Amino acid sequence: MPKVLHLGWSFSNHVTRWVYGLKERGWECGLLSYDGEALPEIETYIIKRKRFGKLGYLQSIPEMRAVVGTFKPDIIHAHYASGFGVWGALSGIRPLVISCWGTDVVTTARAPISGALSRWALSKADQTLATSDFLKEVVENLPVTLQAPPKVIPFGIDIDSLKSKTQSKGPKERTDKRIRLLFFKLHKEIYGPRELLQAFASIAGRFESATLTMAGSGPLTDELRQLTKSLGLERRVSFPGFINHQHALSYIAGHDIMVMPSLVEEGFGVAALEALAVGVPVIASNSGGVSEIVDQNQSGFLVNPANIDELAEAMAKLIADEELRRRFGEHGRARVAERYDWKKNLDDMEAVYNSLLGR
Repeated sequence: MPKVLHLGWSFSNHVTRWVYGLKERGWECGLLSYDGEALPEIETYIIKRKRFGKLGYLQSIPEMRAVVGTFKPDIIHAHYASGFGVWGALSGIRPLVISCWGTDVVTTARAPISGALSRWALSKADQTLATSDFLKEVVENLPVTLQAPPKVIPFGIDIDSLKSKTQSKGPKERTDKRIRLLFFKLHKEIYGPRELLQAFASIAGRFESATLTMAGSGPLTDELRQLTKSLGLERRVSFPGFINHQHALSYIAGHDIMVMPSLVEEGFGVAALEALAVGVPVIASNSGGVSEIVDQNQSGFLVNPANIDELAEAMAKLIADEELRRRFGEHGRARVAERYDWKKNLDDMEAVYNSLLGR
């Protein structure tokens, strides 16, 4: 089987799922990571970070080329257009596949000057990939001539193993009457955690059974804890910290509503997909790739970013209506099984590789 060298972070669940998924299909996969730890049973190469920003990647080009010479791949797959995409373009190996994930093209590659290197890397790729139609359109509208039209391959859910991962008590098996809302993102301003707390505070008095879990951590965690106190919500809002991704599905399944009030255009929205996969309806900002996953008024509600009143109203509707939550959850589950099956995603990735290798 041909050898594929993946360029990406070894600590990224998205990268490692592709590496292991393709390895199980018979591809000989290696991983070159910028920092991180070696992956079990994968030929992993770690280049230690020299400094933050693009300059660190450029300084590491000789080491990257040495790894390429050692592994001798038949194909290079760079995960993320900036940084790893530049490595791929300078690796000397073709064919080159570059997967676009979100901010690498939504923000970085759109920047007139600082994005020039990312755009150059994309122009050298034999195939660019995007996780959503939204991201595909962003790539197509960049001021760059691509070797081929971008293809959409989502980052899906392993439907077959879903049941075994959600054996912990779900919303319908609980004996208490609490309605659990969940925020499952980094505690960063761009994801709207402040707006969520303010919206929840505006309806908390009407729904004494509602609680909010602010899972994750980040630069705003301390500030969010303080805001929770100032809003008088200490007994209604919890901060469990980082949740390991291998437990994500069962953890999400223990809640009733997922809330994603992002202030930016997210490239895909894995958390929304995972929630729908376990039958949890989603309230999200109507922007970016997330709006492709959530069907308005069928599996959740899409609201205008930063509109606290709309966000509060959507939460109130779902908190108050158990039947609506059940109906939205059933639709979301069916939608994920139909469109976001991980096995189909692997099939599509293999088809890209085989086409580029003339197989």
